[in-house]
Amino acid sequence: MRRLSWITALASLLTAGIFVVVLRFESCSTNGAIHQASNPDDTKQHPVPADEPVPNVSLPLRSSVSITPGEDVLTPPASNETTITVGTTQPSPQQDPRTDASSESSTADNEPKRLPDSWTNSLGMEFVSVTDTAVLFSVCDTRVQDYQAFVAETHRSWRKRNFLQGPTHPAVNVSWYDTKDFCIWLTEREHQSGQLGPGARYRLPTELEWSIAACGGPSSSESSFPWGEQWPPVWGAGNYHQRLHVDSYPKTSPVGSFSKNRSGLFDMGGNVWQWCEHYPSNSRPDRPMRGGSWDDFHPKVLSCSMTTYSVPYTLAEQVGFRIVLVLDSP
Repeated sequence: MRRLSWITALASLLTAGIFVVVLRFESCSTNGAIHQASNPDDTKQHPVPADEPVPNVSLPLRSSVSITPGEDVLTPPASNETTITVGTTQPSPQQDPRTDASSESSTADNEPKRLPDSWTNSLGMEFVSVTDTAVLFSVCDTRVQDYQAFVAETHRSWRKRNFLQGPTHPAVNVSWYDTKDFCIWLTEREHQSGQLGPGARYRLPTELEWSIAACGGPSSSESSFPWGEQWPPVWGAGNYHQRLHVDSYPKTSPVGSFSKNRSGLFDMGGNVWQWCEHYPSNSRPDRPMRGGSWDDFHPKVLSCSMTTYSVPYTLAEQVGFRIVLVLDSP
């Protein structure tokens, strides 16, 4: 009986010891799990407190940015996004930086070519851009010295004038065909010298281009005359007929003798009529001229809306021309 009690007591002690060992083992396992969760790499065991501020995040430029609870601020928006590029194309974050230079070169090659805001050609003719047109206008009518260079190089004839002209007077006694040949000659000359790039060429202005450059039209802002609204014109308005008493020149005057207009051009009204471009879609056999001359005085003839037509081989001392520089689409 005493022996049985001792065995029972020993069994109780063994059971208690095993229970303690199990408890300690579970305790060690739990503590180990907590220690592992405290590793900063395991964020699942550490939710961000509700009162912790949202860190600054670099976002694409948008018209408005607002962060609402639960919004994924790390994902760029699919719409309402603006990309700003200044000068070169910015590489994407995944782009290998070693390819930046070649990518920029490729982008530059693919960019559309454009005309400069101003230009001086091989003859010293100055050109400027005119708002609402895609061309550069010659600041002045084509001068005697410009046309003389063409005549000398191409060995063509040029009918003499019946009055004295200096080298900076507008060239007259030139037909519409002559002006077209001048533009072709000058374009080829400067292509060969490398001064003009591919696609750039000289031509006459269209009537619409001329109207915009001379009077600002066709629109509600178009003036009645190249000098404005007043009739008769005031002294210095341009070189017109002597009976208007606005200048001291009996015939042509040197280009640039009067003030520039709002497009930065001289003599868009008066001095000489200016031949304009003609397109095959126009069935008229004659060619348009704009601007009036030193020999004109009637308000209708001098108005911005007036177009005169003449056969393309006309030679007259009242008729000259102005050219534009254009860049043809590839």
